[in-house]
Amino acid sequence: MKKYEPDNLNTGYAEFLTSVDVTPGIVLARIGICLAALGIIIISMRATLNTMPAVSFFLLVALLFVTYFVLRYTKVEYEYIIATGEFELSRILAERSRKVCLTFKTADIESVSEGIDSSVSPIFYTCKKKDKFAYTIVYKSGGVKKAIVISAPPKTVQCLKYYCTSAFK
Repeated sequence: MKKYEPDNLNTGYAEFLTSVDVTPGIVLARIGICLAALGIIIISMRATLNTMPAVSFFLLVALLFVTYFVLRYTKVEYEYIIATGEFELSRILAERSRKVCLTFKTADIESVSEGIDSSVSPIFYTCKKKDKFAYTIVYKSGGVKKAIVISAPPKTVQCLKYYCTSAFK
């Protein structure tokens, strides 16, 4: 009889949260939104401060809220859960709203390779491109071969090996 080991209880379960790189387009959008909000604030303050101070204050607060929420919703994180033979990927916006992007059986995984495998396309990135724990997972969904790059720390790699040992390169 094997000795009781707490780590063996969670061998088939792993979850991990990771953020993605901010693209130059998102940075430009953030800067543009902040500059536009600043310009609108200045114009509205000049136009309404002397005549209607309450309207001026309301516009200032409203634009600050809009800017804050736009900046928050350009932050994207991904969480994946590997459990009971399934891989589930969820997209998290602004650390609040979660949407399940894809789910597939670990039996559909054809290969798992360390690093970013550029020979397979299209690749869906769920982590930073320079992540030291990057792994490329190639799987079939509806007869179509797809690839996803995840950040896989040792616990996640152990869980993937538990479900699909033969897929590792």
